[in-house]
Amino acid sequence: MATTTLKQQAKALMQRGQASGARQTLQQVCQRHTADAETLYLLGNCNGMLGHYQEAVDALRKSLQLAPNAIQTRFALGGALKLLGCLDEAADHFRAVLQTNPRMADAHMALADTLGTNGKTAEAIQHYRKAQKIQPDSGAPHFGLGMLAEQVNDYEEALVHCRKAVTCDPQSLLYLCATGSVLVTLGRWQEARGLYRKALRIDPRYPDALGGLARIYDQSGEYDKAAKQIEPLLRKHLYSNPGALAFLSICKHLGRCEEAVAYTEDLLRNRRDLPPRTKKNLHMATARALNHLERYDDAFTHFKAGNETIRLNYDPVGHRIMTDRLIEVFSRATLFRLPRAQAKSKRPVFIVGMPRSGTSLMEQILASHPQVDGAGELTELGDIMNTLPRELGSNQDWPHCVSDFTQDHMDRLAHRYLDKLRSVSKKARRVTDKMPHNYYLLGLIELLFPQARVIHCQRDPLDTCLSIYFQSFLDAHGYARDLFNLGTHYHQYQRLMEHWQQTLSIPILDVRYEDLVVHPESTVRAMLEFCELEWDAQCLQFHNLARRVDTASYDQVRQPLYTDSIQRWRHYEHHLDELKEGLERGH
Repeated sequence: MATTTLKQQAKALMQRGQASGARQTLQQVCQRHTADAETLYLLGNCNGMLGHYQEAVDALRKSLQLAPNAIQTRFALGGALKLLGCLDEAADHFRAVLQTNPRMADAHMALADTLGTNGKTAEAIQHYRKAQKIQPDSGAPHFGLGMLAEQVNDYEEALVHCRKAVTCDPQSLLYLCATGSVLVTLGRWQEARGLYRKALRIDPRYPDALGGLARIYDQSGEYDKAAKQIEPLLRKHLYSNPGALAFLSICKHLGRCEEAVAYTEDLLRNRRDLPPRTKKNLHMATARALNHLERYDDAFTHFKAGNETIRLNYDPVGHRIMTDRLIEVFSRATLFRLPRAQAKSKRPVFIVGMPRSGTSLMEQILASHPQVDGAGELTELGDIMNTLPRELGSNQDWPHCVSDFTQDHMDRLAHRYLDKLRSVSKKARRVTDKMPHNYYLLGLIELLFPQARVIHCQRDPLDTCLSIYFQSFLDAHGYARDLFNLGTHYHQYQRLMEHWQQTLSIPILDVRYEDLVVHPESTVRAMLEFCELEWDAQCLQFHNLARRVDTASYDQVRQPLYTDSIQRWRHYEHHLDELKEGLERGH
């Protein structure tokens, strides 16, 4: 059969979505004849459609050698290289396409997506903007900008762009579900439900709409309803990232973790184009389900893969230097001479400690008391710290700028924070702020709220660090991706807390997680007494309290206390040499 006829057959098969048959036909051409540029281009596209990305790259390279000016071939080669993870080379090919055709919107989009995946956010934004100018009615650039904003945890900005994408294309299932996902992250579940249901009216089987609803039901503790949304995905072999995450989260309540793990591992194998953050979250959730199944080595393999998916910068020496500065600046002599705020409020209760040390649990217990409200992780003190040099008119950075404090500054900053607490609750006697990393700011807290209380959550260092390593934390926790860095970070936390304990006059109660779960009543009584609150048995029924919890512990605080997490590190002991070294060395 003539080469032309075989290529026509292959094109027809590709148009019908029969990539495997088209690939066989094109391979026949290559075996019988000297392959021309078009045949190799088509073969590369077939391999890409089938997920054979290295073979796609090989065929497209050969095609490009024969026809160096074929921009569609170069564009396809860039796409295949991106899917292989060769991001720099992929970007070079997209740039070359744009040199030939600077108004090719798809090339701007592809380059922007590649740059965003590679962490080059500013340049990615430029190319999304250029694509917008070329195609002002397209939702795709808005969607890309929304995903970039989500990548850096700016969810309000992400929502703005996702809504614009939906405005451009109200029937786009991708844009509807992406907007729903951002709304879920922002805790606006009702709005998200509406978008997912709209998507399901367009396509009752759309995977991410089903998965998105399952995620909402999971986070609200409605596990049966979540499972009902997941069932069509399993029956029809449909892959959904949010569906997989929801299934992995609820599987232990349903006794179906083996099934959830198998579904997600299939997804990871078959969806090679997953964004790094999504891939990381899937690995981490799979690992937690495997931990529940006591398949500890398999679990650690997924934990390691998840943490290595996104590499973040972390400077352990810089962190030690900052700890040194805090210890130096907030000496007893400095604290003695600095003014205190005159608002002698006892309302704030600061719950501090390393992440995964029990801060969410402590807050949930206290918030069960009728005279306490839980504010969650407030960012106000961090915002005050970041703007302090400017507010003080100081030419010194934090923490040295505290030497410029005046009584007026103290009073204004204290009132600003207390106003935030009033917006959370007008009636509660105590309001908790469980931002764990406020332990950095205990010197500032003493100056602003000398009558406040601080509950310091402690837990076995190996259990704490391993639990951090096992979580999909945001980018601010760069130390969490590497066991040695995690150990050094914890060591500096211990140094700083020892300094505060020896230096501050503000009341600090140390509460050990292990004591709380083994001796709950006596530990809770001590916490309430410390906060000058009467005993209330509701605090032992904290899991019945209906309140939203936005941290990684949202599932734990809905359950009675359990001891399964005590000395969990022993299951992973032969993987922890780097963590132990970091804990010992500290830098």
